[in-house]
Amino acid sequence: MLLEKNVDVNAQGGEYGNALQAASVGGHDKVVQMLLEKDADVNAQGGKYGSALQAASVGGYDKVVQMLLEKDADVDAQGGFWGNALQAASVRGHDKIVQMLLENDADVNAQGGLYGNALQAASVRGHDKLVQMLLEKDADVDAQGGFWGNALQAASVRGHDKIVQMLLENDADVNAQGGLYGNALQAASVRGHDKLVQMLLEKDADVNAQGGKYGNALQAASVGGHEKIVQILLDKCADIEMRTLTTADSTTASIAVERVGMPSPGPVEQQNSSFATTASVTRVVYHESHPYEENDWGEASAINDHGKGPAKGKRKVQRKRKTSTTAEQPAKKRVTRSSASR
Repeated sequence: MLLEKNVDVNAQGGEYGNALQAASVGGHDKVVQMLLEKDADVNAQGGKYGSALQAASVGGYDKVVQMLLEKDADVDAQGGFWGNALQAASVRGHDKIVQMLLENDADVNAQGGLYGNALQAASVRGHDKLVQMLLEKDADVDAQGGFWGNALQAASVRGHDKIVQMLLENDADVNAQGGLYGNALQAASVRGHDKLVQMLLEKDADVNAQGGKYGNALQAASVGGHEKIVQILLDKCADIEMRTLTTADSTTASIAVERVGMPSPGPVEQQNSSFATTASVTRVVYHESHPYEENDWGEASAINDHGKGPAKGKRKVQRKRKTSTTAEQPAKKRVTRSSASR
């Protein structure tokens, strides 16, 4: 009805930019066909997904994708949340659409979007079949960009060991830098993927590589409280005295000892979350000389990978101290004054 009233089929505006993209994201193939017959611009830019092709690709509507491609949709059109149609289809695991796009000469290494490229997108979401398909089409295994820096780090942070193995077998650089965690080893360490940590170390990952949110893998594992990984890294000669890029005066060991060994370590908020502020390293290396109660370790575990505040263990210790005997009260007051003075 509206088309019969000579409305502008290419009018811009709204969340999806234009009518063709709006119809495509919902998989409404009949509406898409009507719009195309009225000369809708198949490559019109704008909206959440940048183009109708990207919108149809992210939704998994292969019939609409085919219709758009037959009308000469630009298979490598840039823009939108996912950067291009290939990345959009890859992140959602739509292997049939990925195949269609590649058969229409989509650039397998096109850059842009949240994950930088299609290989990183498929890797972070665990779509091993798509990863294999992209690699067979000569996807750059070490392509840089996106939130995770490269495909290997993306797969490592989510614990996709099968994909990590595939990437390494295709000569992925195990020490490639970039992304939130700097490298794959730090990513696997902070998330507690001990099997992946072992796999990366066997491929000669640099145990003391610097960079990323936590400076190095040992501090990353400590922040996450992953004692098994801490031990694995120490067995591989991780440098416990290493100074991070973000703190010239602090080391993994000194921070852990200070937080656990001193009677008043100061507010948790004053500790930089890029350090190993949990007790993991201290437990592994110094537990014999630091016989603290289990609840005391909760205070040293107050900062986690999500930047949250004090752990419940600390509050439990405080409530326990409130019930202390009268004879113990003076000691409590002296500690309180000492803390306040700091």
